[in-house]
Amino acid sequence: MKPPLHVLTACMWVMWLVCAPALGQRGAGNVSGKVVSAQSGQGLRKVTVRLKTEEYEATTDAAGAFRIEGVPAGEYTVTVTRTGYFVASTAESAMQVTVEAGLEVAGTLYKMDAAGIVTGKITEADGDPVVGVSVTVLRRGEEGASEESRGEKEVGRGATNDLGEFRVANVPAGMYAIMAEPASGQGPTANAGDKTRGSKRAAYVITYYPGVPEEKQAGPVLVKAGETAAVNFGLLTKETYRVSGTVLGGASAAVSGIVLTSSSGSTLSAALDGAGQFEFPSVEPGRYEARLLLKSVGAAGGKPKYQNVRTPIEVSNEDMVDLQLQPETRGTVSGTFRRENEGNVDWSLMAVTLVPMTAVATAEAGAGADTVVTVEVPNPTALNEDGTFEVKDVAAGSYWIEMEAKSDLFRDDYVKSVMEDGRETVETGFAVNGGATLDVVMSGRGAVIEGTVVDEKGYPVVDAYVVTVPSGGKESRPGAYQRVQTKAKGVFELHGLNPGEYVVVAVGMNPGDVRGAEFLQKAGEKGVKVRVEEGERKSVELVVERR
Repeated sequence: MKPPLHVLTACMWVMWLVCAPALGQRGAGNVSGKVVSAQSGQGLRKVTVRLKTEEYEATTDAAGAFRIEGVPAGEYTVTVTRTGYFVASTAESAMQVTVEAGLEVAGTLYKMDAAGIVTGKITEADGDPVVGVSVTVLRRGEEGASEESRGEKEVGRGATNDLGEFRVANVPAGMYAIMAEPASGQGPTANAGDKTRGSKRAAYVITYYPGVPEEKQAGPVLVKAGETAAVNFGLLTKETYRVSGTVLGGASAAVSGIVLTSSSGSTLSAALDGAGQFEFPSVEPGRYEARLLLKSVGAAGGKPKYQNVRTPIEVSNEDMVDLQLQPETRGTVSGTFRRENEGNVDWSLMAVTLVPMTAVATAEAGAGADTVVTVEVPNPTALNEDGTFEVKDVAAGSYWIEMEAKSDLFRDDYVKSVMEDGRETVETGFAVNGGATLDVVMSGRGAVIEGTVVDEKGYPVVDAYVVTVPSGGKESRPGAYQRVQTKAKGVFELHGLNPGEYVVVAVGMNPGDVRGAEFLQKAGEKGVKVRVEEGERKSVELVVERR
């Protein structure tokens, strides 16, 4: 006797409920382990353990144990986080797990150090407290200050209160430099009876513990896990001068302020009044690039727009008043893209960016080799289907062309030729002073460099950065600089390279700006030289140091 249909249906439903979870877990595994204090060995609760690439995570219990279930098979980078704690010094390979279907990665152990604290007091030369000073804790290398940029070295920041005291928490154990940065123009109160000062006035300057002007001179501050390091020091002062003047022409009506950028990269800002006049009450001696902040910043919160002033401002030993600043001429860059030996290309899948030639801009301004010139970078502009483009409101200067593909169809493309008024400018760059018209030729036969990245013991490294820079050691066009992160088993591929000779280097952390002289020098010391021709593919093996 057959069971009724509704009974069969009910049975099938129950079987589905029982079996479906198991079926859904096919191809998945689990990861479990424990997080403990590196100092006491006790389990740490409320630690978030996350597997990157996919968002699988768990929080440790009171004993520091965790278990992440249903993780698809694959290789993962593990991150372990809790406020006030940091992962103790661990080999990068220990933060990688391989999950296999139906199995459990068990017994993983992660150690965390309690964060340290940096406290102290910032004073004037006579011992009085200084209020509102920004204090930054900077990571140091083994031999003085690190070669990384200041932003990458910064681990914490605070500000002095009414007593001149500051406190920076959540600092990992290690060696640091402490930087005190006063507000622009901030200085000791002038003595009203001093008749000998003339036009100069004293202002505080950036000072490093224990009271020195340069980071490389800074005294090392040791922060131990879970402990407090105390540092007290006084601010240095420097004579400063007043800089004032007028922005000429009708441009002043479209300008809201003016920004001065020093050779060290620090900036000063001042508003422009209705008559186009400005004043900086306290400026240190030095050479400055002037830029005008335009009012058309963008109602929707777009990036600020600037107009450069070509003539630099030199401040020496006296006030500079009644300056007359002439804004540069802006223009439009237009042109057409075409692909070598091909006709039908959907150019709407590509965008063009004008990359400022900072070195050329510096030379034309007459600045020294150490001068920092801040150049406005236009936003990427989408091409029309027929390959035509138009970039408006471009600041005067010299530029390279950079392409941005929105499809893998163009991953092997590179900029082969940029003609402007019958001249080839692909290597030299082209000048914009009121406008420029370009004929750009792309080639789909860009070179490819592939390979693997391993550590000192020969183990593959995942998520390392592989970078190409020109082997000549000088700044070159954008196509010479590429970066990519390694995938499973440490493999990488770099596509669409210009023909030429490169230094290929692997680094463990994001290298930041790879166009600077500092990185070019570092790459030359640690990288591998590779020459590629058009359409050529070459393989290399790179070694990266574990941190």
